[in-house]
Formats: sequence, C-alpha cells, structure tokens
Amino acid sequence: MTKRKLGLALAGGGSLGAYEVGVLKRFKEKNYHFDVVTGTSIGGLNGAFVVMDEIEKLEQLWLEITPEKVMKDGININKDIRLNFNDDNLMMFLKNYALNKGADITPFKELCKTYIDPEKIINSSTAFGTICVSLPLISEVKVDMRKLDKDHVLPFLHASSACVPVFPVENIDDKKYIDGFYRNNLPIDYCFELGADEVIAVDLSMFGLSPQNSFLMNLPIVDTIKPRLDLGSFMDFTHDVIVKNIRRGYNDAKKYFHELRGYRYSFEKSEDFDKYGLEFVHQIIRDINRNAKNTVKFLFDKVKESDFPISDNTSFLILALETLGEEFDIDDSIIYNHHDFFKLIAKKAMSQQTNALSFLSSAKNKLSKMYQKLVNKDEEPSKFARNDEEMNIFFLLNNLYEN
Repeated sequence: MTKRKLGLALAGGGSLGAYEVGVLKRFKEKNYHFDVVTGTSIGGLNGAFVVMDEIEKLEQLWLEITPEKVMKDGININKDIRLNFNDDNLMMFLKNYALNKGADITPFKELCKTYIDPEKIINSSTAFGTICVSLPLISEVKVDMRKLDKDHVLPFLHASSACVPVFPVENIDDKKYIDGFYRNNLPIDYCFELGADEVIAVDLSMFGLSPQNSFLMNLPIVDTIKPRLDLGSFMDFTHDVIVKNIRRGYNDAKKYFHELRGYRYSFEKSEDFDKYGLEFVHQIIRDINRNAKNTVKFLFDKVKESDFPISDNTSFLILALETLGEEFDIDDSIIYNHHDFFKLIAKKAMSQQTNALSFLSSAKNKLSKMYQKLVNKDEEPSKFARNDEEMNIFFLLNNLYEN
C-alpha cells in the first residue's frame, strides 16, 4: 500500500504566528514528518523552518523578536500603542513609512537571511509552497519554493508577507507582489495540489475572520487546530504576548493529541477530573430547581454560541469552569489542575479588591451575599438582579469542590 502523504497548511497572521510555533514544537516532539508544507505570510516563513527541520531555531527566533528587529524604528501596534510613541520616534516611524511606502522592514529581512537557508529549502524532500498576490490585478500566485533558484526563495517569502499598507510592496523581477492574505490566507487547497492526501491546518483566526476556502476545513481529511480566544493584535511583538501565544499553540496541539482537556483553557487529564464531572452533572439533577434549570439553559446557550463540544460529563464541568474563568480573566495560557483552577476563581470571587467581577452590577452587595452563601450552606440561593447564572454556576462549583 502506498504511504499516504501528510500535509501541513499554515495561516498568515503577523505576530500571531507565535501560536503556530507552539503547535509545531509539539508536533516535532511527537516526531511528525510532513511530506507537504504550505503557508501564507508568516505561515510561509514558519513553514520554511518546518521544511528545514529547525523548529528549535524557529522558537529561538520568536523568543528574541522585538519590534526593532521587524522594522526600523519599530513599534508594537496594540491597545497600548500610545505608550510606545513619543514625538521623536513617531516622526522617525512616519518618515520611514513615507519613504518606503510602508514600514522599513530591512531589519526583518536581515534576520531572515541569518536564519533561513534557501538551499536547504530547495533540496528538501518536503514539498513547500507559499501564496502571494500580484499587482495590479490582485491575482493569487502559488509559488512552488523548490522550483525557485536560491536567490528568489527569500524574496518570495517576503512577498507572501508584504502586508500592505503596513509593509511595502515587494518587487521581484520588475513585478509587484503583496501578502497572500488578501486571496488565500490558509492554503489547504495548495497543500493538496502539491500532493498531500490529508492535511493538518493551523488557522490563526486573524481579525476574527474565516479564511478563504474555509469549507475545506470541514473535509474529513482535514484536521484544524486554531485558537478559541482572541490572540491579540497581529503587530504586537511584546515578549510576554509572544510567550503566551507560543504556549497557547503548544497546549492546543496537546489537546489535538488528547493529552489535555479543555476548550479555551487547558486542564490536566485525570480519573479524578472525570469523577468530578459525573458528580457535577448529578448535583445539577438533584438540585433541579428553577435556578438550576436556568443555569443549565445558560450553559447550553454557551455551547451553541461557541461550538463547545459536549462529549461527556467532564466536558460539561469544563464548560462551567471555563465560563467563570473568562469572567474572572484567568490566564488561559497555563495548564491547570481543575482543583487549582477553581481555587483561583474562588480567590478572586472573595477578594473585595478585585475588579474582575464585571458581571456583578453591585459588587459589594453581591460579595456579601456570596459570603453568606459560603458560610451558611443551608441557605436558599440568593436571587440577583442580573447575571444570576454566573453566580449560580459559582455556587454549584463551590458545593462540588467543598464536599
């Protein structure tokens, strides 16, 4: 029987590409070999390291990256953008931007020249393709990287990631190219075209958009790994953000291999977790009063909103834990024991200093009622003016973990 060829398709997404690094790191640890790799924009650049079989070097690059190593007089474009600017660096950035018709990415090109070996890519046994867009017709261009001469490998990788208007247009042999994002940001189709029989696709959900040809993600021969929470700005190279996104990708890859539980968060697997999941469901059934009914309905509405997979009792407990985790802004990049996760929630709930109780309309009043509930377990659940469901979930979980 002929060996089936495994393909890897990597989406574009600027600094969000750190998430792909975490995914690739776990696949490398699992000794996966890809026969075909395709990528758009940062997905193409990350894919080059897969083809060279240098994932450790890829992670090193990402951990060392700074705005200045991406663009001259670079800045992070994120919610704190105002903190990154003063009058001098603002004028320098704008001057370079005007001169280059986009940010001056000379530092990034030099970095790529240091880390990427075109000859390794051309001579690799792994098929490798990238996507860019030609001007002025804005037509998709599929580039078979192994068919290029070595002097064109890096230019076409840069063309694929020329995210106009942030980055300048890439000129190659008197032709103009821009980022493949505009036509095919997750090139699953090109992966099949280059010979893959099945594909693992890594989407970055940039701007919350589905990639073009997203229907391909529903094929039984395509597995998709993607973040379930917003990864942030595609031009945020803050070190802590990069580290967290690498961890998120790594954890989600572990979930792909069924090594962790969770959807937006990551939990250690254990028989104890399954036991608590069963008890949580039984607890709801035993206490199926009006409040419990509303809470169950609320949780199932959450399932519909997010496509949360309910496959067993434990996943229902995970849904309840994650619902409160989001409300209390618990760090989603860490792997948790489920007991410790609820302890974090309870600690925040009982702290009158926290502002994380955004779902409470009057924090002091409700914290007082919560405290009464905790010290007097025979008391009937309090009735709250709004967002009763989150409070009821807390009480249900507190009863579960206290008993």
